[in-house]
Amino acid sequence: MRLIHRLILASYCCVLALPVRADAPPSAAPLADRSRDFLATMKSAWPKKPHRELRALAQSEFSRLRLHEALNEGSPTTSDPTTQRVVFEALHLLAFTTQAAEHALALRAFADSKQVAPSLTVTELQQVYGVLVRARQFAAAQAWQARMEVGAREFLPIIIDRLGPGASPSVWVVGKTPDTLERRAAKELAGAQVIMIAGLGCHFSQAALRGIAADPRLAARLAPLTQWLVLPEGQLEFRDLQAWNAAHAMMELRLMHRIEEWLFVEKAATPQFFFLRDGKVVAHISGWPKEGRSEALHHALDALENGRAGVTR
Repeated sequence: MRLIHRLILASYCCVLALPVRADAPPSAAPLADRSRDFLATMKSAWPKKPHRELRALAQSEFSRLRLHEALNEGSPTTSDPTTQRVVFEALHLLAFTTQAAEHALALRAFADSKQVAPSLTVTELQQVYGVLVRARQFAAAQAWQARMEVGAREFLPIIIDRLGPGASPSVWVVGKTPDTLERRAAKELAGAQVIMIAGLGCHFSQAALRGIAADPRLAARLAPLTQWLVLPEGQLEFRDLQAWNAAHAMMELRLMHRIEEWLFVEKAATPQFFFLRDGKVVAHISGWPKEGRSEALHHALDALENGRAGVTR
């Protein structure tokens, strides 16, 4: 797990350690207490629920607790620093969980307000940038990087998006023009297919990709069937994406636009392998142990090619 992710989780734990008033109705409880309630609810649900349910829960709880009061035309309703910190955490977790542009932009507006902006920490500046990238708000992310330390900034390519909001599912691919990233419609989920989901910052995903590339027979079987997808993450890591694709033409990585466009993906975990027949999952393999998954992947490919149901691991 990258340092920024550890810092994010640590900040949640610090906020959640503060006392929560559970006796007051949501509309009467102080804004800070309602924000803590939201964080506690989401932390409890995170390991138990699939991504779609977490997204729905985050939005419903944010509304139930009337946390929209945290924003008043882009400005916080309180000048209390402690309240501002916990409200920031709630807004960040909402944006992180939902990957929704409106929530990412709301967090940016809150963080950019006169009351909050002067006291933003390095971690909080990076958190705002991260949710903007996850929400695919690349122009806003590029502008926000000017607020960050030089060493924390990353290269963002020229963005080309001709699809518009209605296209689904879609992916981002390294463009033929140098230093461009282009959004395209994903391959139709018809016939026999494999979907691998990786994380560029995930050690196990990197081990899986290297392991498959080093196994000529397995790579040859997967290549014609597989879409190699990367989850939306808090950093784009475009140079790493470029370098991998240049060295592995048969295993071209593409970035998911939004995770909820892929209905069969229940958990935002990496790596995962979904074996599909006409869009229906017939086998699912998750994780990458030290010894690899070669045998399991071959068995799942056999089941897919022979029209049988495979195993879920």
